[in-house]
Amino acid sequence: MGTYVYDNSFTGLVCAIKAAAIDPAAEITLAAPCQENLFSPAVEIAASIAECAAFLRKLDTLAGPGTAENIKLCWLWTGPEKEKTLLTYARMAFSKGKALNDLLADPVVAKVQKAAAAVLREGHRFKGLLRFTELRDGTLYARIEPDHNVLPLVAAHFKRRTAASDWVIHDAKRELAALYFGGRLRLAQLDAETRPPPSDGEPQVAGLWRSFFTAVAIKERLNPRAQRGGVPLKYRGNMPEFDSDI
Repeated sequence: MGTYVYDNSFTGLVCAIKAAAIDPAAEITLAAPCQENLFSPAVEIAASIAECAAFLRKLDTLAGPGTAENIKLCWLWTGPEKEKTLLTYARMAFSKGKALNDLLADPVVAKVQKAAAAVLREGHRFKGLLRFTELRDGTLYARIEPDHNVLPLVAAHFKRRTAASDWVIHDAKRELAALYFGGRLRLAQLDAETRPPPSDGEPQVAGLWRSFFTAVAIKERLNPRAQRGGVPLKYRGNMPEFDSDI
């Protein structure tokens, strides 16, 4: 039995899962335990991109296409015991094979698939709800506060969609930002309190958003509950059509 320590990266997690998968008593943790003993030594796992990719391909071969994708999406999920759940799921790929993802009554499989679906759903939602504002230097800036770490999904979408502009998508909840400059995308830390000043014309653009939102709403058919379903209240603070302070 051992405890495998990873570096909080997806690559590191997968390498730790690979190391722990063959030991049914092994565990994975983000930080080394304060105290070790002879029966549960902590082993730091080095993150290897090649090893990670090879292991994910092996899981897809064992348990069928979509297994690796489930692990990638569940990694972005915000929920309890993520490492333990993914380790058990990977072990089951070896024992259950192609039947794994059909075991919907199994609590681990159900949890992984539910987590993956939640991440996909929120990522898709932000592709439509994200609003860029123009900064004084011409860079586009968007602030989001998602429940899950969907920034990589959203950034990949806008890299394809808005490739001609430089932009920043700021996940204020996780103090993380996707920076796209000169055709290159990278992730970096960005303080939650950072709010770059908008360009002089941005208040007019925000006003147009609010005017459009008001104009398309049919008074006789207003349904606040349905509106909250499409645009939840928790997301509206970062959308100009709901922000009267811009």
